[in-house]
Amino acid sequence: MIQLLAANCLWTLFGQISMTTGQNIVEKGVVIPKVICKEVPEQSYALYLPSFYDPETDWPVIIAFDPQAQGSVPVELFHELAERYGYIVVGSNNSRDHAWKSSTSAVDAIWLDLKERFKPDPFRLYLCGFSGATEAISKIGFLTKKPAALLMCGGVFDGEVDVDETLPFAVVTLVGQLDYHLEDARDLDERLTKLNISHHHIEGDYEHQWPNRHDLDQAIAWLELRAQVEGLQNKAHPMAEERLRTYLESYESNGRYLQAEGLAHSLLRLHASKYWSSKSQHIDELDLAKPEKKSRKRVSSIESPIQRSIDRRIEKLQKMKITDKSMQRELEWWKALSLTVSSHVDPALPETKQMVARIHDRLWREPHDMALRSLLMKDYDRAQLFARIAFSTNPKSAQACFRLARAYALNNQLDDALLAIKTAIDLGYRSDQLTIDPDFINVRSHHEFQNMARELAN
Repeated sequence: MIQLLAANCLWTLFGQISMTTGQNIVEKGVVIPKVICKEVPEQSYALYLPSFYDPETDWPVIIAFDPQAQGSVPVELFHELAERYGYIVVGSNNSRDHAWKSSTSAVDAIWLDLKERFKPDPFRLYLCGFSGATEAISKIGFLTKKPAALLMCGGVFDGEVDVDETLPFAVVTLVGQLDYHLEDARDLDERLTKLNISHHHIEGDYEHQWPNRHDLDQAIAWLELRAQVEGLQNKAHPMAEERLRTYLESYESNGRYLQAEGLAHSLLRLHASKYWSSKSQHIDELDLAKPEKKSRKRVSSIESPIQRSIDRRIEKLQKMKITDKSMQRELEWWKALSLTVSSHVDPALPETKQMVARIHDRLWREPHDMALRSLLMKDYDRAQLFARIAFSTNPKSAQACFRLARAYALNNQLDDALLAIKTAIDLGYRSDQLTIDPDFINVRSHHEFQNMARELAN
C-alpha cells in the first residue's frame, strides 16, 4: 500500500512539471552542498546549476542518491560533466541505502522544489544511484514509468522489479571490475540485450565505489545520443559522439577489445551510423575479443559456484534462529571461506586475481549490507550477526566496526558497543554526528562515550 501511494504521489509530481519557469535564487556554476526544500524543509539536496543556465530553456536533470545520504558526493563527481553537457545535477541529503521510504520522500520533495525553482525537462529526467540506492531508483522508475533512464552504479535492480520487454526506461550500468556486483551487472547487461531494451554497460578499473568521471562522461555522452535518437532533443551535444569515439579508440589501443565490442554494439543498436556499423563489423570479423571472452568464461566457472554458495548462506542467515552456537558456527564458516578464497589465484590467468578481490570484497560488504537491512527492520540480533561477520572478514574496516557498534547499542549491549566505537575510532572512523545519533541514545550518558564524542568533534 505504501508503494502504491508513493507511486501515485510521484506520478502526480512528474505530471505537474510544466513549462512554468521558477525563480532561480541559487548561485550558478558552483556546487551548493545544501538547498533546503521550500515546502518540505526537513528535506534538502546538493545542487549544481550550469554557469550558463537559462530559465527560459528546459534542462535535463540528474537526481543522484548516495547510500550515506551525502548529496555532495555525486554532485561533485558530476558537476564538471554537468557544465560540459548542460545538466542540472541534484544529490539527496536524506535518502539512504535500502531505505525505500526515505528515497520516496526525498524524490517527492526534490521534484516539488525543482519545479518551483527551475525549469526541468519533463522528458529528460534521469535517476542515478550507487550501491543499495540502485534498488530504490529501480522501484521509483518501475512504479512511475517517468524517468528517461536510470544510471545504476555498483548495483542492480530491486528483486521486485520485473525486467522484461516492457521496461519503460533506458538503463546504463556502471561497475568496477573489482566490484562484487560485477557478475550481477554483466548478467543484467545480457538480459537487457536479449530483450532489446535500450541500455549501455560500462566497466571501470575500481572497486565498489562511485564510478570515475571518465565512465560517467561516457554514460552522459550515450544519454545525449539516445535523447537525439528518441526525439527527446533536436540534436545531441556536439561533443557526445566525439567523446564516445575517443573511448572506443582507447579501448582498442589498450587491448580491451571486449569493452570496445560492447561500446560499438551499444552505439550500433542506438545510432546506426556508418562509423559505428563499420567499427562493430571490424571487431566482429576479426573476433578481437575472443581471448578475453575465453578468459572470462574460465573465471566465471570458478567464481560462480563460490558466489552461489554465498547466496545460499545469506538466504539461510535471513531465516535461521539465532543462538550463541549458531552465531559461532556462522562466524567460523565465513572466516574459513575468506581464508581459502586466495587459493584460487592462478598465475596463468591474471583475471583470477581480480576475481579473488571481488569475492573478498563481497565477503564483508554483503553481510555489512544485510546488517543495515536488519537494523531497518529492527531485527537487532540478526543485525548483530551480520555485522560480526562483516567485521570478522574485514577487521581493518572502521565502517564495518562502527555498524557493529550500532547493532550492539540497539541490542542494549552497552559494554560491547563502547568497545566497538573505540575500535572503529582507532581504525579511522570520523563523524561529528555521534552525540545526536539516535541509535546510541542508550550509551550517551556513559562518560567513556562522551569522551569519544569529544575526540571526534575535535
